[in-house]
Amino acid sequence: VLDVRSNERHMTYKAKWEKSWWYKMPLSVQLCLLYLWDYADTGGFVNPDRIDDFNYQIFGKDEDRYLTEEKVLEEANKHRNQIRVTETDYWYFEDYFKVQADRVKLDCSNGLDRKQGAGNQVKGIVRCFVRHKVHPSEIRGLLKYIPPIDEEGKSDLYHSEEGYNQALMEDEIKRDSKG
Repeated sequence: VLDVRSNERHMTYKAKWEKSWWYKMPLSVQLCLLYLWDYADTGGFVNPDRIDDFNYQIFGKDEDRYLTEEKVLEEANKHRNQIRVTETDYWYFEDYFKVQADRVKLDCSNGLDRKQGAGNQVKGIVRCFVRHKVHPSEIRGLLKYIPPIDEEGKSDLYHSEEGYNQALMEDEIKRDSKG
């Protein structure tokens, strides 16, 4: 029986197999990018530390063949800007939203909380962008972003989800005060 856990289903960009920029990358980098894509969160962010897992699983103890973050990032962005390094040091796959959602509009006008009528996909995507300090309006392929609005009619991306975003802000303040 195939073991398929929740949040394990991802769409893939099949047309990459027809693009010259994909074939210009070394095979090991291609495979590594596929591996990282599979571990990306709902918004398309992945921890580049996963490269260590990839190296060990693919190359075992042959450390001479290990890929570095720098090598993967350089090769991924050499012919096409595919990955953005965020303030949180996570990598953002620039095309992830378009491949996963295939939409050109992200409507958060109902808020980010299910109680406000927001769908789980909108909530999940925007949470990831808030966590990694990338504004959703910067999503490649998105033509229209409608932000959530607070009670006073102001755009309020960072306090729309009850308790969740507040906790993120508190965690950020704690981290900033320590460092």
